[in-house]
Amino acid sequence: MGVVAWFWCQVHARVEELDLSEEQERIVQENLLAGHYWSMASGRASTAEERDRLKTLSKELTEQAWREGSALSSLSEHQREELTEVTREVVGLFQRSSSCVEGRNGRLSLQHHGHSRVSQRRLKALTVMHNYVIQRPDGTTAAERFFGQKHTDAFAWLLGRMPDLPRPAPKRTKTVANHLP
Repeated sequence: MGVVAWFWCQVHARVEELDLSEEQERIVQENLLAGHYWSMASGRASTAEERDRLKTLSKELTEQAWREGSALSSLSEHQREELTEVTREVVGLFQRSSSCVEGRNGRLSLQHHGHSRVSQRRLKALTVMHNYVIQRPDGTTAAERFFGQKHTDAFAWLLGRMPDLPRPAPKRTKTVANHLP
């Protein structure tokens, strides 16, 4: 629920920057955003029929938004390009913010499957590993992508807070028992 609320706050903030009328904002939210979302989602559909259905839905929604006589038809070509870019970017935010949760849930599902139950301590450790340690090929972590800035290395942070390890115990000498009769 928090992700959806965050998404709509981002939508409202980005759309308000474009100085559109209320009617234009309504069309952007009801048609253009939905059209771009279904266009992106069509690529992930499992069957060709579903892909075609979603592409058709996407096309209908975007055509309805830009049709002659709609509130968006009065925008200049530059404004149209900017609006299209903003809506695609915002739709991408929704997909990225939800996909990281789905990927994490899949990983936790595998953990539960292999270990019957994951303790709260282990779950917290896995969360830290997921957010601050595991990196994509581009070298970014989930926390960096979410907050938009680099964070302190997790291992350096941990080493700075751990006490020094105790010295090892001295070796014990083994005594050979004499078992002669």
